[in-house]
Amino acid sequence: MSYVSGERERGKKVQLEDKTLVRLSKKGKKLEIIVNPETAWLYKHGENIPLEEIIEAPIIFTNFSKGQKAGALDLESMLGISEEEEAIKKILDEGELLLTQEQRKEFLKEKREEIIDFLHMHCVNPKTGMPHPKKRIEQAIDQAGVNIDFKKDAEEQALEILPKLRQILPMRMEVATVQFRVPPTLVGQLYGLITSKAKVVNEEWGDQGSWIVTVSMPAGAMAELMETVAEKTKGKVNGQILERKQK
Repeated sequence: MSYVSGERERGKKVQLEDKTLVRLSKKGKKLEIIVNPETAWLYKHGENIPLEEIIEAPIIFTNFSKGQKAGALDLESMLGISEEEEAIKKILDEGELLLTQEQRKEFLKEKREEIIDFLHMHCVNPKTGMPHPKKRIEQAIDQAGVNIDFKKDAEEQALEILPKLRQILPMRMEVATVQFRVPPTLVGQLYGLITSKAKVVNEEWGDQGSWIVTVSMPAGAMAELMETVAEKTKGKVNGQILERKQK
């Protein structure tokens, strides 16, 4: 296994710098490994990330702050494992990710942005049918006194805080069904764009290669996609809204 910083000399204390620890405590003892906080965070929240992008050095400590390295007997007694790479993965899977205050603030900021993005994409102002600007959603979150939890899923939290935000901003979750009629000369330019931004509900192909596609997407993102398509084709292709449904 290769590691981000390479293997350090065993038994010597390693400085954390911008890294952090994953700690597994069992039977009154602890095992610690040094990790990249961002990739470790993503891994522990279900993303498939190679170990070499997470582990900073292939060293297992019984006490990182004192530079005390775990031996085979420590691993065997605590984990029932003597093979080091297998033990590292077990510590990563079952241990606690220890974050500094600064790291927590950064993750909280990122989670807040994810929530704002979700609300901007999925909700519209029922009076105008358009999404609220992200800045206005951010202000509403502050006004509502909402507490963001950086450990919880962004979509789950967005749905939880939506009732509070509605007391400040008129917001409604909608799904839109839109149809695009694309001439043959523009299919290559638009196919990837449209299918990557929306769910295809139905598509038909004309004899000359024209493409009629009906898609479903969050109403907040609909206007942006329609505008992008119109700009790319200089107004030759314009989406037609077939339906808007409240979620």
